[in-house]
Amino acid sequence: MAALKRIGVWDIQLGMVIVKCDKAGVPFNEYGRPLSNLGYIHSLHDYGVEHVYIWSETESTEKKEAAKKDDKTKAVEYKVAKDDDVNAILLSSAAELVHMLKENFTESMAGLKMGKAIDTPAIVDVVSDIIFMTSDNPEVFTKIALSEGMTKDEYTHGLNVCINAASLGQAVGIKGKELHDLGLAGLLHDIGKVRVPEQILNKKANLSEYEMAALKRHPEYAGQVLQRYDNIGEDVINIIYQHHECCDGSGYPSGINAQYILKPSKVLAIAEAYNTILTYSPEFPRAFNNTDAIKKIYAEAGKKYQADIVKTFVSIMGVYPVGTAVTLSNGAIGIVCEVNKQDQARPKILMMPKDSPEKIELVNLKKHPAIKIVKEINNTELNINPFEIFNNFLQDRITHQVQKTE
Repeated sequence: MAALKRIGVWDIQLGMVIVKCDKAGVPFNEYGRPLSNLGYIHSLHDYGVEHVYIWSETESTEKKEAAKKDDKTKAVEYKVAKDDDVNAILLSSAAELVHMLKENFTESMAGLKMGKAIDTPAIVDVVSDIIFMTSDNPEVFTKIALSEGMTKDEYTHGLNVCINAASLGQAVGIKGKELHDLGLAGLLHDIGKVRVPEQILNKKANLSEYEMAALKRHPEYAGQVLQRYDNIGEDVINIIYQHHECCDGSGYPSGINAQYILKPSKVLAIAEAYNTILTYSPEFPRAFNNTDAIKKIYAEAGKKYQADIVKTFVSIMGVYPVGTAVTLSNGAIGIVCEVNKQDQARPKILMMPKDSPEKIELVNLKKHPAIKIVKEINNTELNINPFEIFNNFLQDRITHQVQKTE
């Protein structure tokens, strides 16, 4: 028979099957299956977990073999990601998570507009999943967000901001409950816009002074909408309320300066601005590309945005953020799949020859000095979904590895 064994959180190893932890209320969705990502260990520790219970080595051979068989593809997937040094465990599980969150959020928001309550437990759970998935590597958020793309759709925007904010928050030392509150605030930051007239939200021309004043009340409206939900605490509402405040006091709704702005709100401000700059909005009537968006945020470091947080954000994103489509000096098209922090102008890319785009090759530009990035191009103009390209490339590798092991 299987037996439980209590071990310290730092003694957890890949492949162990965690049954429970020593602290109640910790969001963890990997119970009962072999652990495939060591990032979960850090997340458990951040939530105050000191010990976990695992199936011991006395577990029956039959059950262990069944577990190995069920998790074979996942284990190979981890190995491929590590061996290829793509630095991304983004694949199908990430896509499923993003789609599930968008579906839940879309349904909840649509219901809210008709006077129904939000399914907050479902939203809270999936935000926990996102935090766990991004804990191992702050850069993974861009790869997950790519599965839905950068659009002005209010649900996709909230999702992308949530992923950006949670990952950036971890990179600047936000942990535990505060990190989870930040993730929820990222997802729900625009929920107050349900009380702003749609003709203002959808207006393509410049807003009048009256219309802009109405729009700027949405952080205040968010608190009015969310205060009815017991599992959305005051801390989440306060983060949302301040996410348009600026360090120099030029923001809204209160016009406070950096001294009085919550750190999670400063993170959320950058995550929200990045996604907003990339898409149409009343604040940014023209959509910019990744590089321009980062430049605009960097130009406001120490003014609108906290300088040290901007510096961390830029280091994560790189000159060419993950998912950026570029033209190369050899005529091929490339999709950035990993930032090179030592030389950000020479990232790792998936290269697609112009005449044979199906022949995808992983290329580290650092090791190929003759190939240079000429310019960034718009994904939508090329009808490219970077996530699908990443996914197809790595799934082909996984299939090949599985066949070799059979």
